[in-house]
Amino acid sequence: MNFDSISNSNTTGDVPDEWYRDESHVGYSLLGLKLEKQKRVDSLDELLHKIDRSDSWRQLVDKKLGSGIYLSANEVKFIRNLCTGVFMNDIDVNTQIHTSKVEIGRANEPKRRFLASKWESKRVINILRSIRKRKPELSRLHQIAPKLGLLWNGIEHSVHSERGALRAPRVKLGGHEDSYNAPLEYLGNTGDISNLGTLRCVPVFKHFLNEQFGRCLDLYMCPRAKRSKMDMNVSDLLQDFQTHDVKPLFPSKLMMKFAGHEKAITSMSVHPSGNLLASSAFDSTVRIWSLSTGRCLHMIKTVAPVSSVTWCPQRDKSLISFHVFDTVYFVDLMDALKSRFNDGPIEINTERMTASSSIELPSKVPCGWFDLNKGVYNVTNPYYLTNASWHHKGDFLCVYGSNINEICVHQISKRTSQKLSIEGNNSISRIIFHPCKPCLLVASVKFIVVYDLKSQQILRKFVFESTRVNTLDVHPQGDYILVGCANGKLYWYNIEQSSNAERTLSFNYGVISVEFHKTQPFFSIELNDSSVQIFSFFVADFLSRVAIKPLKTIKDSRTKVFSACRNCVLHPAQPWLFSVGGTFDDEVFLFTEY
Repeated sequence: MNFDSISNSNTTGDVPDEWYRDESHVGYSLLGLKLEKQKRVDSLDELLHKIDRSDSWRQLVDKKLGSGIYLSANEVKFIRNLCTGVFMNDIDVNTQIHTSKVEIGRANEPKRRFLASKWESKRVINILRSIRKRKPELSRLHQIAPKLGLLWNGIEHSVHSERGALRAPRVKLGGHEDSYNAPLEYLGNTGDISNLGTLRCVPVFKHFLNEQFGRCLDLYMCPRAKRSKMDMNVSDLLQDFQTHDVKPLFPSKLMMKFAGHEKAITSMSVHPSGNLLASSAFDSTVRIWSLSTGRCLHMIKTVAPVSSVTWCPQRDKSLISFHVFDTVYFVDLMDALKSRFNDGPIEINTERMTASSSIELPSKVPCGWFDLNKGVYNVTNPYYLTNASWHHKGDFLCVYGSNINEICVHQISKRTSQKLSIEGNNSISRIIFHPCKPCLLVASVKFIVVYDLKSQQILRKFVFESTRVNTLDVHPQGDYILVGCANGKLYWYNIEQSSNAERTLSFNYGVISVEFHKTQPFFSIELNDSSVQIFSFFVADFLSRVAIKPLKTIKDSRTKVFSACRNCVLHPAQPWLFSVGGTFDDEVFLFTEY
């Protein structure tokens, strides 16, 4: 080793560099001389130095001395081997050399092979000390000694353990109540007191053989088996409604009734303003009621019973439509009331209706429009009508019949009609306009389709497992639809997500009608047992499932026979319900939240 290199090296050790920050030297050598700091080289000189020397990339900086150190070729190779994980020499360890000679190791035998184990000797010393003190290891004896217990314990439960069968429980031993001379506090009544002084005086139990035979039958016919039981909290079965204890207002109490029809009511409809109620009945009349007073304001007489009545959805119009057989009548109340000569009812001109029915319509014109009176006109259809549905703008009315796959759409402003034929729908049960899109929701016996009016194609088909669809309704925002079936099934569909039902509710009776409220988060279900059920719903976001919670069941207590409700209508603005049903089917009942 070179003495000069040792004398010039920095021997300060692990002294922090901050101690020499303000000094002119960086430490001391072995001879006690100060090691001067190296002059700092600027970046230009450093660049020229790297250009002049080709091995500048092997230079390292010594922080103690502040000078550069150049690595040799062997040192660079050693560092590369450490980084890549290569052995010191390039011998392939995995290569196997097969020879017929067995080499004996040349290394000398180590000394530890000829000496006793250090830990075994300590263990022997501890055992000797415990023997001398006569204190054997009790813990070791407890581990070796068998546990005391019953000889046949657990065998009766291990019989047929592979199949999960269990042995029947033993007969309960007799207690004080079964004693021949039991104390008075263990007797049920005074009649059980006996004067038997000894056990030999006790007679034979007459039902002993019957009880034993019944027990044998129980063991033979009802074998015990081990079954896994699921412990579940009742609150876990209820769905998370997440309403923060805020319930929507819903109809619960009977507030008013509207009486005036002589026969059963067939249909009802509430004006979009919420001030008028229209009802039709088998007495060939349509009555207009005031919701504020409950009085019948106007009455329209027809020549035959009216099947259904609907208001135009525009608030600024007083147009009402109803159909009789194959004819749809439109009555503008403002114009019709001005043309009356007295305060009597508005009568439909039957002469014009009879003349129009005899006219043969050409094949290109599906329907015929006729003016009857001022403010009253009708349109004839080629088949009997079942129901009608208004467009939300109030200019189109869609009518359809039973067991027919054709739909007639009437435009009120131009007084024109158009036929639509939907493939695959042999029997149409319900049709509703989509509230936001130019589409029709058509319910048939087997499925429900979304029909595009622009392209006249089926966009989506919803499948369900039911016999017949009775009713259909769509949410005011157009995202969800409710489908009620005759077998008591209610299906909730998400139009944008899936063609399968998101939720399914089952009832004991068939569903007649369902309807969403326009502003409140609840809907009504009308069943065949003269009852109306109110359900609230909550959707946290678009991807989560809807939570449905029952709120109220409205049923007329005076109903003695199970007669179906004729109709059930919700108020467009208030949480009110109009219902007709049971034995009092000629009256309309108004249920409110108070």
